[in-house]
Amino acid sequence: MKLKTLLAASLFAGALAFTGCANSTYGNEKLSNATEKSINQKIIKGKTTKAEIKQMFGTPSDVNYLPNNEQQWVYSFSKGKIKTATMIPIVGMFAGGTKSETKKLTIVFDKNGIVKDYMFITSKGETNTF
Repeated sequence: MKLKTLLAASLFAGALAFTGCANSTYGNEKLSNATEKSINQKIIKGKTTKAEIKQMFGTPSDVNYLPNNEQQWVYSFSKGKIKTATMIPIVGMFAGGTKSETKKLTIVFDKNGIVKDYMFITSKGETNTF
């Protein structure tokens, strides 16, 4: 009986240990804790400059050139995590999967380098293995 308990505990501990390695992030870490409220407090349409945006968020991941000498800067961040149950043999087939979150900040600057408009979007997703 003790052997079965030890084996079960070992499998559970192993599953928990693997979950630390099962997280991944990609993109601009400065957006990792951003919320719509925090972005609205930092960016003011008609006032915030390119230099201020670059100081707050760093170099954009994408720059698009628009008509009228306007520019669009894009920042993004994604994180994913494998559910703990995924690592448990057999259980993972039914209760496993992943959770993900993506954040995207798009800013349009006028020809003078002042924020004309911006949009911040957060989306969350979840997949199941079965």
